[in-house]
Amino acid sequence: MTQHLRWPALIILACGGALALAQPATTAPAPAQPAGTVPKDPRAPKGGERDPKAVEALTKAAEGMMITKWLSYAASIEGPGNVGTQTFDVVAERADAGGWKLSVKGEIKTSRNPNAKGRPVHVAYDGATARSLRETDKEIGELADPPSLDDVRAFFAKERAAGAVPWEFMGETPMSLFASATIRHEGTQVLDGVECEVVRVSAPPGPDTKGIEPTDGFGGRYFIDTKDKMVRKIERFRPNARPDDKPVRTFTLAKLEFDEKTRGGDFVINPPKGFTVRQEARRPAPKPIDRAREEVKKPAASDNGLLANGTTAPDFSLKTPDGDTVKLADQKGKVVVLDFWATWCGPCLASMPTVQKLHEKYKDRGVVIMGLHTDPRTDKDAEKVKKGRGADYMLLLGASKVSDEYKVRGIPTFYVIDKQGKISHSQVGAGNLEKALGDAIEAALK
Repeated sequence: MTQHLRWPALIILACGGALALAQPATTAPAPAQPAGTVPKDPRAPKGGERDPKAVEALTKAAEGMMITKWLSYAASIEGPGNVGTQTFDVVAERADAGGWKLSVKGEIKTSRNPNAKGRPVHVAYDGATARSLRETDKEIGELADPPSLDDVRAFFAKERAAGAVPWEFMGETPMSLFASATIRHEGTQVLDGVECEVVRVSAPPGPDTKGIEPTDGFGGRYFIDTKDKMVRKIERFRPNARPDDKPVRTFTLAKLEFDEKTRGGDFVINPPKGFTVRQEARRPAPKPIDRAREEVKKPAASDNGLLANGTTAPDFSLKTPDGDTVKLADQKGKVVVLDFWATWCGPCLASMPTVQKLHEKYKDRGVVIMGLHTDPRTDKDAEKVKKGRGADYMLLLGASKVSDEYKVRGIPTFYVIDKQGKISHSQVGAGNLEKALGDAIEAALK
């Protein structure tokens, strides 16, 4: 018998390779907090400047979601690089045993060719099984009985549908981690005739962010309807964003409807004629300490959506910040590690010290590590950001098109290429990075 889980919100969103952390619970959801407070997670660190007016606006938005049982909206997501333009129709409904059922349908168009036909996306979760309609491959991807919300989130992320869901609002105690954040009220703004309060939420500053705006490891700028208290737009920022920086991703909710009663929705994808069902690897529920250290758990090697092991690595030619041209074909006879990243990706920056450690260990043994920067909009900042993390391995700019050729759907993404130019290892996210890449490099050297 399928067992449904309740999930308190412990959600941290980061661009590209989104971090989604959740812990299963068997207790009843906590009651709504009084106005002027934000539901507080006992594991969250202390600190953060808190504007009472902004806190009240967030609290009422959280309380509204706690009593909402059904909602639908048209999601529009815009941003540079691989984000492009994404449009979806989304329906969410509370499952009988807790959690949410979800349906996301739409398409993705890259910013490089906005007039081309978009990539269709259709992902659904009925509270027990997540499915994705993969038209190109004529198959249904299926994840049965995911043990926690982070597994559901990771499945949606793999299918490029996670950005259409405001995950920090989808738990039993919405926005709980905001108890540790800096929360500021930035006035009001009218969106499509709707007056909204504007609230900026920033994570506490880390040890290397002194003197600049607190980082946005989660949160962003929220536009909250002054009447119904529902969020209408979210702007996401790079981790070391300054107050005047532009968002790297804008998520708009239009045609919003919601109800305290369930209305139903298309939460089950039935295989069309000629389609096969492909079972996704089901991972055991991770320990809380592992959740706090990982961005998105590493999928099974044969099931991570990247180029398969044994495939000849697509050749490319990119430039360094000094203008030198580097070709992958010129590296034959060496082991090559590719690290796809961007300046605004928190997990990418967090993984750099580990990648640098591997660079220092293997640079004299015929191993070349290349950091491929995927967002041309922030290429100018890439070298400074990378050096600021103490990393001096090779940096290559303008890798957006190359990331498409390597089927990169989230960052950081890593590949190991052997001496013959064949892919021998790939992974999405920085989970278990030092051991996973180290073992792959050793195997490729042999």
